[in-house]
Amino acid sequence: MNYIIDTQSLIWFIEGNTQLDQEARKVIEDPRVSIFASIAGIWEIAIEVSIGKLNLSQPLKRFVAQLQKEDFRYWESSPHMYLNCYRCLLSTKPLLTASLLRKQ
Repeated sequence: MNYIIDTQSLIWFIEGNTQLDQEARKVIEDPRVSIFASIAGIWEIAIEVSIGKLNLSQPLKRFVAQLQKEDFRYWESSPHMYLNCYRCLLSTKPLLTASLLRKQ
């Protein structure tokens, strides 16, 4: 099964934050599941760190390296993708959020 992880859940997972729902954590850690992180979300994290709006427990470079270590895949975004996001989420890749799992 494939999931798209939202930015807040991604941060909480990598940072080990206990606010991430345990069911969501189990899905992310399941080796049979592919977790897709949005390139736009990674960009958002980088911008917020650079302007001091987001404080990570580790340097941004290490945070991104942790994404690779955890075997996250990257979901490349485009304007067309955003226009069709609702349909995409319902039909191909469920959204994995901090407290809600939407399954196919």
